[in-house]
Amino acid sequence: SSRPDKTSHQASHTPPPEMHQQAEIPEQDAPEGHEGQSGRPPQEPPPSPEIAAAIEYNARILAENRFAEYMAAAIEEPDCGPHYVKRYLDKRKAELCEDPHDRIEAMLVDQLTLLHHLAGQAAAQAGAGRTLQAAATFQRATAEHLREFRQTLRELRAHRAARDRAPRRAITCHVNEATR
Repeated sequence: SSRPDKTSHQASHTPPPEMHQQAEIPEQDAPEGHEGQSGRPPQEPPPSPEIAAAIEYNARILAENRFAEYMAAAIEEPDCGPHYVKRYLDKRKAELCEDPHDRIEAMLVDQLTLLHHLAGQAAAQAGAGRTLQAAATFQRATAEHLREFRQTLRELRAHRAARDRAPRRAITCHVNEATR
């Protein structure tokens, strides 16, 4: 088959078994107020440089691609895989995000995009419902997606308002008189 094996792809995102080992914490290292290990999670030994690099790589892959994979699965378009969806999401964020470095705003825009598509998909399925019960089920799903869309839009507006009210840090440049 020309398609990559999903299990080998998923396995590349699994941390090595040695990352699941837990180290014992000596009693003297427990934080003040914690006798023994009650209330304190066990600490893992630092990973080897190779494992740390693999963890960072997989974390970046998750951060950059996982939502596109979720959305591709949710919209169920056979010709529209995660790579196409990621490109589409990147374009939507470029159009709709006021601050390209604001990750919360980017996540909210991604969620709005997904909800918009899910509402449209449910509405189309409601119209094509073979039975009255199927049509009613998809109409309810459409209404729920639109409620979530409106709520997420309110959250995006509130986030932007709070961000815009936050004090900005001034950047001060000191110019050496001799370099003028």
